[in-house]
Amino acid sequence: MIAASAKDAIRRSLVGIATKIRRTEFSEVAHEAGNPGQRRPRLLIMHAR
Repeated sequence: MIAASAKDAIRRSLVGIATKIRRTEFSEVAHEAGNPGQRRPRLLIMHAR
């Protein structure tokens, strides 16, 4: 519960997060984002408020 509240506090302090993806492996994230063979990984930049 403490880890969840800390993670939520960090998430709320950042600007630009539109989607939360809950996965355990990068291959699952790539699969959810689309076809991993056709897309290059994108860099996610988050700014603090």
